[in-house]
Amino acid sequence: MKQRTTRALSWSLAVSATIFLTACQQAPNASQSLPQKEETSIEQQVMTNYPEKPITIVVPFSAGGATDLAARILADHLPQYLGGSAVIVTNITGGSGTTGATEVAEAQADGYTLGCSAIAPLSIQPLFGTTTYTHEDITPICSIYSMPQVIVVAADAPYDTIEEFITFAKDLPQNSMNYAIAGRGTVQHLACANWLQEVGLNASDLTYNGGPEQATAILSGECEFGALQATDALSYVESGQLKILLNLSDVVPSVVADVPTCTSMGWKAGVGSCIGIWGPSEMDQEIIGILSDAIALCLQDETVIAQLSNLGIETDFMDSAAYGLEIQETSGTAQKLLTQMGLI
Repeated sequence: MKQRTTRALSWSLAVSATIFLTACQQAPNASQSLPQKEETSIEQQVMTNYPEKPITIVVPFSAGGATDLAARILADHLPQYLGGSAVIVTNITGGSGTTGATEVAEAQADGYTLGCSAIAPLSIQPLFGTTTYTHEDITPICSIYSMPQVIVVAADAPYDTIEEFITFAKDLPQNSMNYAIAGRGTVQHLACANWLQEVGLNASDLTYNGGPEQATAILSGECEFGALQATDALSYVESGQLKILLNLSDVVPSVVADVPTCTSMGWKAGVGSCIGIWGPSEMDQEIIGILSDAIALCLQDETVIAQLSNLGIETDFMDSAAYGLEIQETSGTAQKLLTQMGLI
């Protein structure tokens, strides 16, 4: 970090000297000024001091969920790859993830306020026209893992397979079932609603602030089933409280390797779920690179891998360009699905 700063200062002094000598040789008038592009270039060169203060990662869902826990693992270990600067995680819930996402989108683009979330608050929620930002108003930094959404029910429910569940549900009165999601317009909402249409079931969606609240709703009987991120469901499955009946996507991590997928059952797969780190628009490219490189190294740390593995998470790193393309493509797919479902 010190070496890069020295080079940046030397370059800045060299450019300043050149400008001074040129000015001495010419008679400037009041309208003459340095091109903006050159000023920006010099400013970017001295930004290599980043980070100089603590970085805040906003998780737009409740504490205790998979995204929150993964962000906290990163925050614990990232400082050693960022020159010792602290990384703090804060939860700002509400609006199906858009309250926290808005906080990040409207922050200064200095690299000290970042978001960690699934793609939905970035590329799906804005399609409803209720946010002050779109997916084009954020800066993708990198992805950290991908995880499917799964259909879960209480462990003592009178069905053990997705086929048995469908048969049971079709015998119930119309619209008598509720299912738990982490907000309308989320990846799990889209995946679940699309699947319900596919199999001809009717159910009302009830929204909650993340996996723990969804699981509580299912266990209390408020909802007959739910669509949860697989990692959120895992601890409840291991404790004997929930069981997984279906993987709604074609992403198949080892933790759900034995769970049938939509494709294997002959149904269309839902939108995938990629979790990543992002920031406000117009972040400096050098800061993006510093963060992306640090996170990539962090995800190769054996301690980090082990801690994420304990949550059922397998890392899936994509750099800024690839992650940005994933966000853009998800937005396009979601727009088609939402239109077909009559939600927009």
